Amino acid sequence: MQVIEKIKREHEQIEQYLKEIEFIMETNPINYPNLIHTCKECESFWDSHEEKEMEIFKILSESDFKIPIHKINFEHGELKKHQEAINLAINSGSEYQIRGTLETHGKKLIGKIREHISFEDELIYTLPLDLLKPETTKKLEEFHE
Repeated sequence: MQVIEKIKREHEQIEQYLKEIEFIMETNPINYPNLIHTCKECESFWDSHEEKEMEIFKILSESDFKIPIHKINFEHGELKKHQEAINLAINSGSEYQIRGTLETHGKKLIGKIREHISFEDELIYTLPLDLLKPETTKKLEEFHE
């Protein structure tokens, strides 16, 4: 199903952002323009991706699939807290604060995003899509367009 493949490709793109952020974290001195650019791109991409996922999961849950939407929403909110801490540190302009925040919140955020993606991948790839109701399949196809 194309919409599932699109989610998979987006997860792969997010992983690329995470690898780039990890690389930036390891450099000395920190490449601030690259860090700011990558964090903003990742945040924007993640927000758009999150919205699509929630709509897809809502469609699937309406088709009697057990989708833990509350857990997914909670995790999205938890990720935002780390993201906000990183943004505040970047805005401070203090290398000490940025390094400390990346060491704590950055590493936690990256780990939690990877766990979250793994959970979602397992969830969507194990769904018996051949059992979808025709109206659900139609909604997912329309959503993809």
